[in-house]
Amino acid sequence: MTGHSVPPEASPEELRAQAVHAIDELMRVVAEVRDELHNYETVLKRGRRDLASGTPAVEMVARTRAGAVRASFSDRLSDIERARALSRITMWRLQSSEGSTIADIARSWGFSRQLVSRTLADTTARADDSSRE
Repeated sequence: MTGHSVPPEASPEELRAQAVHAIDELMRVVAEVRDELHNYETVLKRGRRDLASGTPAVEMVARTRAGAVRASFSDRLSDIERARALSRITMWRLQSSEGSTIADIARSWGFSRQLVSRTLADTTARADDSSRE
């Protein structure tokens, strides 16, 4: 498969619509993560201020709800990774439908041909499996 285009299972118009939707979703998640980063920074500043003024660490952690904030932030980072991956895959599928080879796609994104080929094959297999259910 290396060096060849992966045959799309959807029309180029459908693939383009999927890519646009995936980018929209990525932008939405990025905006949420940006807000979460701001909240995280606010908590860190509050915690630092409390520690600098002599507040015991255990009290500072409880006051800033450090555990909950950390968990929420980690969840948001996972959300952005999922959205980035979906966006990237939809773009690869669109590029392939437009005639780009696996090598072209890999080069344009800075990934190996093997990764691109395997990812496209995996997503095609998953799509085939879900259409059979």
